[in-house]
Amino acid sequence: MNTGHWTPRVTRDLLLSKCRYFVETHLWPLETKLDPNAWLSNFLEEEEPHALHLLNHFFYFSKPLVERLFVASITGLSSRVLSSKNAYVRARSEWRDFISSAYFVRVTGERPSDADSGFLFSRMARQELGILEAHIAGHEELLSYLLLDPDLPVIFVDDFVGSGAQFITMWYRNYPLPDGRVVSFEAHTKNTRRPALYYCPLICTSHGLGNITTNCRNVNVCPAHVVDDRYNALSAQSILWSPEFRDSGPAFILSASQRAGIPDNNGRVNDWRGFRKLGLTIAFEHGTPDATLPLFYWEQNDWKPLVRRT
Repeated sequence: MNTGHWTPRVTRDLLLSKCRYFVETHLWPLETKLDPNAWLSNFLEEEEPHALHLLNHFFYFSKPLVERLFVASITGLSSRVLSSKNAYVRARSEWRDFISSAYFVRVTGERPSDADSGFLFSRMARQELGILEAHIAGHEELLSYLLLDPDLPVIFVDDFVGSGAQFITMWYRNYPLPDGRVVSFEAHTKNTRRPALYYCPLICTSHGLGNITTNCRNVNVCPAHVVDDRYNALSAQSILWSPEFRDSGPAFILSASQRAGIPDNNGRVNDWRGFRKLGLTIAFEHGTPDATLPLFYWEQNDWKPLVRRT
């Protein structure tokens, strides 16, 4: 991800013109779902330059962009799984064999729910990649298959990794199998030398990538994009602010968040800095990550959201 070159000053008219262009080209939805005018009305006159700058670096991924990112995250595996990289015909055949034999699996939340975004990507695997229904498996079903064939290619699919806690919880969760055994992915892979297990989220923070790599052995994390601390609007290394706003930007977010009634709960859900204080400016058409600044989606105390989470 790249924010491009800096624009020294972003005017309201210029930014709203850009937002209208995004709507007209279907990169953004209609104002009923994403309303920059209403959101900007939350801020005091002296805050507007900061608000405009923050809005200018808000990343919204519409359904077509999500689909393209999904395909990119899966096809990106080719650099890891193909041995015939310099022979096109052999590489194409090898990739076709890999994809046709792989099982696609959704990642559930720390409290599994039918609202988990993994369901969306299971459907996307069928629609965008032509994966057969028989190769889209639940966790218990997949573990049963892996006990019979430990080298079975597996691709976990998801939209976003913030802290990595969701995947780690799933990895260590015990699943009851039809034969009476209770197995976790961690226990199954403990004594396996080379399981072909891949995790392909669309976007992954470097923080989450490190946590999963440390805690989940034998998982190859292969996101379409990795975002590091430079994409944290509260970080001293942030590239989301121009030089003139880099020092005052975090103070603006704090002040506006306090006025909106957004709590400081030390990095838990709805903390003004985002979950685990990741301070991101990201939303997908199907939902907004907890790691995104609540300033964008807050609806209490008459605060008008830029994007609605539901």
